[in-house]
Amino acid sequence: MSVPMSLPGLRPDTLRSLVVISGSAELAVGLRDRLPREMVVVIDARLDETEEAVAACRPFPWAIATDARPLAPSARRGPTIVLQHAQGAAGELGVIAWQRFADLASRLQHMLGADVDGMRLAPGLGVELPGGELVNSAALQALVSVHPDGVTGRQSDFRAAARALRTRSSPWRLHLDREAAVMRLAPVSSS
Repeated sequence: MSVPMSLPGLRPDTLRSLVVISGSAELAVGLRDRLPREMVVVIDARLDETEEAVAACRPFPWAIATDARPLAPSARRGPTIVLQHAQGAAGELGVIAWQRFADLASRLQHMLGADVDGMRLAPGLGVELPGGELVNSAALQALVSVHPDGVTGRQSDFRAAARALRTRSSPWRLHLDREAAVMRLAPVSSS
């Protein structure tokens, strides 16, 4: 049984966070059991707690998973990956639709283990580059997680990620796909 209550002053979380928005705690508990704790913090929230839960993530959540409908526009702060149950995601830009819990959990596990030419998510926070250097960029985490797909967000949200790749002479750069309205990782050679 779930008892509605307000979230007691959440401490801002700077770790990689997955905000789970659902009518009950079951979705969050299931994901917490399936996802590696060293890779992601799972925050459980009800639909009316969405804004507070999202605001507790600094600078923004890595991802939001929800079976609630509709997801408030304020929940999409920064280049956050949104995974929404298919009934509420009808063709929404930048939303990954899911139908079954097993598909959602599998997709999140794949995203946490993504590897783009040696770039991969580091435990807790950031992206580990091929030489072992750690880059603390929330936007780069999202881009690596969904590669080759893209992430929606304002161009200004991606500046630090673009600078991190450029200053480290990475073979990857950021590319704004204007047609799809998403930012993607692209090989430098495809300029």
